[in-house]
Amino acid sequence: MGSLNYFIIIIVLYAIFAMIFMVYNIIEPKKYLGYISLSHIIGILTTVSTLFSEVYGNSLAKGLAVFFFFSCHFVIYVGILEFSKKAIKKKYITIMTIVMLMDVFFTYNCSSLSSFIHKVFLMSIYIYIGTKFMKYKNIVSRRAFGLVAISLSSLQIIYYIINIFVDISRFKIDLVAYVVQSFILSLLLIAISIEESKKHMNTELMELRSQVEHKDIMLEEAYEVDKIKNEFIVNISHELRTPINVLYSSLQLIEYTDLNENEETVRSYLSSMKVNIRRLIKLVNNFIYISAIDTGYMKLNIRSYDIVEFIESLTLSTLDTAHEKEIQLIFDTDFEEKMVAFDSEKIERIMLNLLSNAFKYTKAGGNIEVALSQEEKYIVISVKDDGEGIPEDMQDKVFDRFTRVSSTLVRENEGSGIGLSLVKELVEMHNGKIVLESKVNEGSTFKVYLPDNKEMDLGIDSMKNLIDSESKEIEFSDLF
Repeated sequence: MGSLNYFIIIIVLYAIFAMIFMVYNIIEPKKYLGYISLSHIIGILTTVSTLFSEVYGNSLAKGLAVFFFFSCHFVIYVGILEFSKKAIKKKYITIMTIVMLMDVFFTYNCSSLSSFIHKVFLMSIYIYIGTKFMKYKNIVSRRAFGLVAISLSSLQIIYYIINIFVDISRFKIDLVAYVVQSFILSLLLIAISIEESKKHMNTELMELRSQVEHKDIMLEEAYEVDKIKNEFIVNISHELRTPINVLYSSLQLIEYTDLNENEETVRSYLSSMKVNIRRLIKLVNNFIYISAIDTGYMKLNIRSYDIVEFIESLTLSTLDTAHEKEIQLIFDTDFEEKMVAFDSEKIERIMLNLLSNAFKYTKAGGNIEVALSQEEKYIVISVKDDGEGIPEDMQDKVFDRFTRVSSTLVRENEGSGIGLSLVKELVEMHNGKIVLESKVNEGSTFKVYLPDNKEMDLGIDSMKNLIDSESKEIEFSDLF
């Protein structure tokens, strides 16, 4: 009766283990966990067969016990191979089938060889598998599986060796040993599954956090763009309103002024209207240029010019402004003549914009220097002033569209904040670059790098009548 109860306990344990793994496999579907559950069900059949063999002396049950026992461990091996993502090769199946048939044969004819297969051959496979798992130094659960597989299998082999010299009734101890080994290894496989699922979840969580952070950055950028757009609308509203108010006021004053008796007054009103019309033209021109660049309609009309004569003529055309604002204007060059290919109208717009900025932020008694030099394959046009300078945190932003150094509504100098952005885009259309060097209260230097193109098949145009004085008046319209 005691033996029967013992077997019943073993059967119940196997049933519980099988149920545990089947439930977990439902929660966390894994093919290898299905194999482990199946191995415990086969373990029940092994125990029942052993019961009939050992307690009731059934000869057929003895062979079935060996068959089920071998099948149980074979299914465990298949589960471990599946877990390790290794193919179940035909030679593995062939070898295990041959060994199982040998084990059944030896069970009836040579029990010592059957025991050898159980305790040495099968356990050696576990030890081999354990050594493979021990290589995962950074994964604790895998190393634990390897350590347990090696330890318990080694104990089984030691027990087998002791049993050679000491006659022990083995079947009860064997059953307990196999149940414990199977259960512990199965639990460790679940632990590995949980650990790796956790790592996978952590990876996914990190990716989600990264996506959230990316979306937060995008959201912040969207807020920033929206803020810039709102500031731009305010700036443009101011830029449009100011000249329009002046024009409207001037027209009203002229309407109520006697033209014959107040000719000088009327002329001053007309002069003010002309300046403000130029400011409107400048603003509209900037928008037209930006739209043309964005839509791809802006094209360069490249010709060969003497860059020295061109830049010098442009600089000298602003001398009247320099005298009026009491600023010393200097032009310097490292060479007397230099033929370069560029679009004169675009370079004129670039230079007038940079000179306009220099005049805006340079106080009376200050200096503005325009210089020409060469650095490697570039012709360098620099516009240097000793004005207010640009704060370091704003230097990377001055070329952004609609960005101004000062965004306050009450401004000392007018401007929509799109001039330098337009300058940068026009320079880059020439395959050049623009660089800013600035310190607060020491001034700023804008350096335009134009490729020193040597194309000889381009037309060579004269400087005569090339500089458009009206363009200068429009670009400088917001200085006064």
